[in-house]
Order: sequence, then structure tokens, then C-alpha cells
Amino acid sequence: MVIAPREYLTSDRLPFLVRAARPEDVESVMLIQRSALAESDDYFVRTLDEFDQSRVEAAADLEALLHQDNSTWLVAEREGQVIGSLDFHGGEFARIRHVGSFGMTVHSDYRNRGIGTGLVEMLLLWASGHATIEKLTTNLFTNNIRAISLFNRFGFQAEGRRHREFLVAPGRYLDALLLSKWIK
Repeated sequence: MVIAPREYLTSDRLPFLVRAARPEDVESVMLIQRSALAESDDYFVRTLDEFDQSRVEAAADLEALLHQDNSTWLVAEREGQVIGSLDFHGGEFARIRHVGSFGMTVHSDYRNRGIGTGLVEMLLLWASGHATIEKLTTNLFTNNIRAISLFNRFGFQAEGRRHREFLVAPGRYLDALLLSKWIK
């Protein structure tokens, strides 16, 4: 399904574009993800070292989304610079092709300015027009209050909580929260 680019404004009225990602976006997105991990790994499953070790595979996974009929990869850009990314992975097997999971990262200079809102809105537009996708899910650390609030504004609801799912430091655990939204 073709995704037409869409213009948005940040909360401080600066224009940005949300569009389908292209193979040449991989490096910019990987830099944003690495930077976000370096700031704080309290929101990510992988550590910075693990990210660096699996960088080639992660980049290939993103690019592969461009060729899967029930998956999509979106980027937000401002003045030609990628400032955010949302990757949606549709189910691989027949019984789960209608469901997919997504993750999102926004450049630190653009957080809390509407970039995530634009990315999620475009995901919802894509999913609502998709013949197969019926349900969107995301799995978050329970301390990621900004993301939880954003997804709740779009009607995502908690489906479950896995206690002590993430061991973030010796003796320090965080719970996982599964949010979902039925599109059809």
C-alpha cells in the first residue's frame, strides 16, 4: 500500500513531513536510535553495547519492512533531515497476519513537539486502509510515561502487564506494558 507523504506542524509551528521510509533512511534512523539509547537505556530492550553489536542486523530488519505487505516503516523529516521513525512489523504467519507490533524513536531535539503524534497518526491512516491489518500493538517499559500518554490519546488500551519483565540493572526490574488498538 502506497503511503502519501503528509505535512504536519510541530507544537511550535515548524513544518515537518511524515512519509514512507526509503533504504537511504536506514543510517539516519540508526543514528537517532543509538543517540536515544546513549541518553537513557531505561526505555529500550537492548543495551547500547547490544545495539552496536547488532547494528547491521537491525538495519537489515528495517529495510526488510519495505518489502513486506503487512508491515510499514515511516519517517518524520524536517528540512531534509530525518527526525523520527516508526517501524511496524506485521505478523508473519497466517493466524497473526492481521496483527502487528510497532516501535518509535524521535530525535531528542524534537521530542514533545508533535513528531510522535504525526507518526502515530500516519500509522493509523495506513492501517485503517490496509486490507489485512486489524490490530496494532506496542510493548513499552512502564516508566515510559510520555509514550503511554501519546498512545492513550489515540485510543490504545492496556491489554496486559508483565511484571519484572526487564532487568535494567542488578536487582532493578521494570514491568512491560502491552498496549493495543483494534482498527477494524
